[in-house]
Amino acid sequence: MGPASRGRRTGGHALRSGPLPGTFTGPAIIEEVLRRHLTLRLVIAHLGLPEYAEHLALAERYRNVYLDTTMVFTDFLAQLAPFPPELLPKLSDLGGKILLGSDFPNIPYAYAQQIEALIRLDLGDGWLRGVLYENAARLLGVVLTTMGGEATSGDVANWPDPGDG
Repeated sequence: MGPASRGRRTGGHALRSGPLPGTFTGPAIIEEVLRRHLTLRLVIAHLGLPEYAEHLALAERYRNVYLDTTMVFTDFLAQLAPFPPELLPKLSDLGGKILLGSDFPNIPYAYAQQIEALIRLDLGDGWLRGVLYENAARLLGVVLTTMGGEATSGDVANWPDPGDG
């Protein structure tokens, strides 16, 4: 029995095909793993660049697939692998499965630029609050506190699927 089947958190960075493709990277390989391990919680870095659409589709199809925003939308990455503007509605729809990522301190720009880039997307305060805090807190089982001081469960097992409306 592997760590994923015992409820342990596991992670990996080399899931996407960029910057260089490999035998064991890319959305098709990830989907093969997800089919075998339906309860695996997986966070795909950099929104899966350069295959943004394919990785967003994985997050739509699999309840436990999340994507992080590392470097995406910053001026630095916009030159190398820009996020297609036609995918912004899908990114908005999947807001509950998008997590802040930074690669800090190993980034070629000021940390604040990542946050500023997300704000510029103008996907709404609720989307931004989820990406910057609530989504990761739920995924990691952190107790969330509302503005009124009420505690809510951070247990992702009790969290509605963002695709449920």
